[in-house]
Amino acid sequence: MGKRPNEAQSLTKEEEEILWENGQLGDKTPRSLLNTIWWLLTMHFGLCEQQEHPDMKVKDFSFEKDDGGTEFVIFSKGLTKTRGGRLRVKPRLATSKMFATGEKRCPITLFKKYLNKHLAE
Repeated sequence: MGKRPNEAQSLTKEEEEILWENGQLGDKTPRSLLNTIWWLLTMHFGLCEQQEHPDMKVKDFSFEKDDGGTEFVIFSKGLTKTRGGRLRVKPRLATSKMFATGEKRCPITLFKKYLNKHLAE
């Protein structure tokens, strides 16, 4: 590894659009839906640790509506990665929300579709 940075580079909007257009993101196949959920949860809830995704549980999410009736999802698990092998946990400083857009790629619609398939297994 040496002293080289191990930082991931963000996708551009154009690169993300290519993933939607070529079927890597979307809901047409189980793999594309899984990729999409991973992407949405990463983007909307600021997940950056590899272990945060597998540690998530359905009970960590709640559906609510704002005063205008727009539906959103809250990720309510308050703990992040333990650091340095110690039993110390760090609470999240802000509540993250993922809002419905009403568009074809609505994150709430896609998340509900994923949950319906996941819970049906």
